[in-house]
Amino acid sequence: MSLNETHIFSQNWLNEFRFGYSRFRLDETDLLNKSDAADKFGVGNVNLAGFPATQGFPQLFLGTGYSTGGSTYLPLFFRDNNFQITDSVSGKIGKHDIKFGVDWRRLRANPNFSLFPTGYQYYYGAYASLTSDPTYATADYSAFFGNGGTDIADLLLGLPGQVFIGLQLNNPTTQSWETGLFVQDSWQVTPRLVLDYGVRYDYQAPYTEPDNQAANFDPASLSFLVAGKGANSNSLLEPDKNNFGPRIGLSYRIGEKTVIRAGYGIYYSPENDARSDVFTKNYPFNVQRFYASSPGFFDYQLDAGIPRDTTLPPIPANGVIAAADIPDGGTAQFFYVDPRLRTGYSELYNFTIQRELMANLSLEVGYVGSGGRKLPYSVGDINKVDGATGTRRITDLLGQIQGQYAIGNSSYDSLQAKLTRRFSSGLSFQGSYTFGKGIDNGPAPFNLGKGINSHNQPQDPFNIGAERAVSDNDIKHNLIFNAIYELPVGHGKRFFGDWSGAAQAVLGGWQLNSIFEAHSGLPVNIIQNGRNNVDPGLRPNLIADPVLDRGDRTIQKYFNTAAFCVPSPSDTDCPALGANGIGTSPRNPIRGPGFVNTDLSLFKEFSFSEARKFQFRFEFFNLFNTPHFSNPGSDLNDIGSFGRIDGTNGDQRQIQFALKFLF
Repeated sequence: MSLNETHIFSQNWLNEFRFGYSRFRLDETDLLNKSDAADKFGVGNVNLAGFPATQGFPQLFLGTGYSTGGSTYLPLFFRDNNFQITDSVSGKIGKHDIKFGVDWRRLRANPNFSLFPTGYQYYYGAYASLTSDPTYATADYSAFFGNGGTDIADLLLGLPGQVFIGLQLNNPTTQSWETGLFVQDSWQVTPRLVLDYGVRYDYQAPYTEPDNQAANFDPASLSFLVAGKGANSNSLLEPDKNNFGPRIGLSYRIGEKTVIRAGYGIYYSPENDARSDVFTKNYPFNVQRFYASSPGFFDYQLDAGIPRDTTLPPIPANGVIAAADIPDGGTAQFFYVDPRLRTGYSELYNFTIQRELMANLSLEVGYVGSGGRKLPYSVGDINKVDGATGTRRITDLLGQIQGQYAIGNSSYDSLQAKLTRRFSSGLSFQGSYTFGKGIDNGPAPFNLGKGINSHNQPQDPFNIGAERAVSDNDIKHNLIFNAIYELPVGHGKRFFGDWSGAAQAVLGGWQLNSIFEAHSGLPVNIIQNGRNNVDPGLRPNLIADPVLDRGDRTIQKYFNTAAFCVPSPSDTDCPALGANGIGTSPRNPIRGPGFVNTDLSLFKEFSFSEARKFQFRFEFFNLFNTPHFSNPGSDLNDIGSFGRIDGTNGDQRQIQFALKFLF
């Protein structure tokens, strides 16, 4: 819902007021929700009376890649209610066009969902299954891995290797508000020079829970701080009040055919990044546990299950819950957000020259760049087990602690060229080419382990500098060309301009359209244990050049797989280089296949009146049936798929006919 009002004060001044309200409702459920499937199949202590989210079946994932069962977060219910008020004043004083105003938003959400309400179970594959013989080990896999056994045998015996299970114990609501103030001026300095400049101030209040049912971990005191209790603030975060974003731009005309444009600006992005609900998913309001087993040591058995946390523990008056006071804290998972988390921002800048080459034809060449600073970053488990000492980095009283800091950074630099022909004489086209490079120290929080580069978590949460590399979506070369051409055949055209009747209806008046796209391949992140949910981002050692010559690349072996090896103390050719088996391979060391595609279409319109037309469309997608190969397998432990391309992106050639009615 929105309301708008425009008030004209005078010939040069006006006011624009807008009010908006949006209500967003999301209900997502799993097919097994509201069932007692776990009870029927003998999976113990999953379906709990009084907790509808637990009525279902665990998600089962086998080391060989197969999965079945329920969801890791469904059912999910969101109820968002947001208000927005915007008011701006625009006016003209001499050569200055001035605008200033305010933008205010009130945000309220109801993130009602549990993480792993019915559990997630991972069954180890070859050499690590719980039914293997732990006393018979190979030199390559050390005493932690035995021989024999399979993930299927483990499943039949009810022996998962890793189990995540949790439950939200309340129904939280979170709220925040944002304010933006801005002033800008466009100054016509001379007939050839225009300057645009201004500044914007943005502030986002930290999210709070009305009943203070939120908590954050405090590494200094090894405790959990409950919002609004004792000396703890309601938000548990320090507000960021220093978000000023200056902007400046210019446009200068040289002669009658050349224009220079340049600009720079800082833009703040008050992203959510789970800050609206992450504290509500923390102890004591949400209890999430993790269990791991190894051959001969079983912490979890499918038929017995484990005791579930179903009641909120008492909260001390001072709002401080010591780690030592949390029952079985070593099996629980927690969240930590830096209380001084800053608002991320981007610097955008460009310099371009546009030149008219001839009538209706122009060329634009420029430099376009950007830089991201203080971006939110989920660094992974800051309480990881240190491979050298066997103890956790912060405390053995607690299990995994997922941390988030404002330490993400990125940069993008590009040379861009664009050739444009405006429509004339039945022809228009535009061709653009970009030569660019994007670098960052990791993807945004919700992109970790997803998308084009799976399992992209940092190897070491305390050494994010080691993650700096080309961005996951970096495309070095990108060429796009599109054109519209009215065929010069038919009534009023160059050829057969006197056609009419059936000849004109069938053969005249056709329009040809095309889109051609070609770009270089996307980066590939090589990892060594992607199916391990404790350390999914570990990379192997790099011992040779992984890039094969173009003539040596095949679908079965797209890169040099022998260039990577798993660090091992017993392997002199591939020694372990530090705690947790961190390897020497950089992030995104190779690139996948490029992309080439051509779409072509023929259009013809049949007019029945000035306002009513039929359009016949004859369309080819991927005209030349060019294969669009996906990236090769990147997990060194997936022996059957490592280095091999197993799929494609996009469709094979498709041809379609369509009839469209325009009125």
